[in-house]
Amino acid sequence: EPPSAQVSIDGRGSLASSATESYLLAPGDHTIEASLAGYRTLTRSVRLAAGIQTSEHLVLEPEPGTLIVHSDPAGAMLLIDGQEKATTPTAVAIELAPGRHSIALRMNGRIPVEQSVEVRSGEQQILQLTLLPLPPPLPPLVPMNAPLARLGSDAVWDAPESRTTPWKILG
Repeated sequence: EPPSAQVSIDGRGSLASSATESYLLAPGDHTIEASLAGYRTLTRSVRLAAGIQTSEHLVLEPEPGTLIVHSDPAGAMLLIDGQEKATTPTAVAIELAPGRHSIALRMNGRIPVEQSVEVRSGEQQILQLTLLPLPPPLPPLVPMNAPLARLGSDAVWDAPESRTTPWKILG
């Protein structure tokens, strides 16, 4: 599989494959090789005994694609499909199976970045992602009637007749 793969036995010829191909071979050791563009070549050694019929099911795996990830700033943890893989910039291309993959970068003090990438067989992709700084924390909320440090203003809002407590944001 796939059915369009070319098969050779003991280095002889390129035979078109099908699910039901049969070959008469002498007893002993043989090498079967299957190949197809866009797939990894599969080589299998088999030992045939006299008078015994043997079958081999060959399934080719698609060629992987490769991904190189750079981040600004460098030093982010790279996660692929939720698994930690490397720290940016990646020193080598990471091989991935063809298909859609989730790429994420995490770094202390930075907003995490996540992106989906479609990896194609035999192709290399370079991804450049920017991690923005985390915003500063919000100031605390303090009730108006709580003791406050002087904020540079003598104006204080007080609503004792209200059933709710007024709040003031310190900053």
